Amino acid sequence: YGAPLYVVDGERLARNYRAFYDAFADHYPKVVIGTSYKTNPLPRVISILHECGACAEVISHFELWLALKLGVPGSSIIVNGPGKTREGLELAVSNQAKIINIDGLHEIEWIAGLAKKYGHRQRVGVRVVTSVGWSAQFGLGIDNGDALKAFQQLREHEQIEPCGIHVHLGTGIRNIEIYLQAIKEVLEFA
Repeated sequence: YGAPLYVVDGERLARNYRAFYDAFADHYPKVVIGTSYKTNPLPRVISILHECGACAEVISHFELWLALKLGVPGSSIIVNGPGKTREGLELAVSNQAKIINIDGLHEIEWIAGLAKKYGHRQRVGVRVVTSVGWSAQFGLGIDNGDALKAFQQLREHEQIEPCGIHVHLGTGIRNIEIYLQAIKEVLEFA
C-alpha cells in the first residue's frame, strides 16, 4: 500500500463514538455531536461516524461540498469558520444547513439575502470570544459588545433564526479552569 499507511478499525471507531456520545447523552438528552471534517477528511472514516449519528462540522466550501457528496443532509451540517465565502454560504443556505455560526457582522446580510432568495429561515449562531483561550483571533467579543450587536442585528431579519452560541478556545488546552471560565462567561452572556 505504500507509506504512510493509516489503518482505521471501523468497528472500534463506532464503539468509541457511541461511548463518547453516551457519556453526554446520559446527562443531556438533546446532545448533538458534529465530526470535524478539518480534523479528519477521510470519506470512509467520516461516513462511519455519520452512520453512528454524527453531524458534519465543516469550515470550508470544500468540506461542505464533501459532506453533501457523502449524502449528509443539510439539516445535519454545522457550518463554522472565519473564511466563509458568499459561494460557500449560498451552498449552506440553499441546502438548509442545521446552523451557520457567524464570525463577523458582514455575514449577516449575506445570509439574510440568501435565505430570502431560497425562501426559508436560516438558523444562525454567533461565535463569541471570551476572556480565555484564543481571544480575539476569530469571532465577536462579549466584552466589547460585538457579540450582543450581532444578535441584535440577526433579530432584525425575518429570514434568520438566531439560535446558538459557538465558542472555540483553541487546541491542546489541558487546564479545566479555562473551560470553566469560558462556560461561565458564555452562560452570563446568554
